[in-house]
Amino acid sequence: MREWLVGGAVAYSILIAFCAFGIQALPASTQEAMRPYAWLLGPPVNLVYGMNYLWPFAIGTIVVAWLVRVITRTESPAMRIVSSAALLIAWAIFGLVAYAPGA
Repeated sequence: MREWLVGGAVAYSILIAFCAFGIQALPASTQEAMRPYAWLLGPPVNLVYGMNYLWPFAIGTIVVAWLVRVITRTESPAMRIVSSAALLIAWAIFGLVAYAPGA
């Protein structure tokens, strides 16, 4: 289990770096093509807008990390299913925050 958590943390770090620095390096046509689907990147997509959306990124990361902790520590299959669904919903919601008015 520990290997999965470390792998997930590394993947999340790479996603953060991509959202913070890599998206601007892509051609404009690619950026426009991926804009409708950027919310799938979850909380890190808020970093595309720089420091304006740092709080949604931080709070989203904390919520996602807490839900992952609940999923990995619980013994009940029902609780894992509910927590997994909550994780997917939180991921989508914090990804959609980047599309708030004023973004």
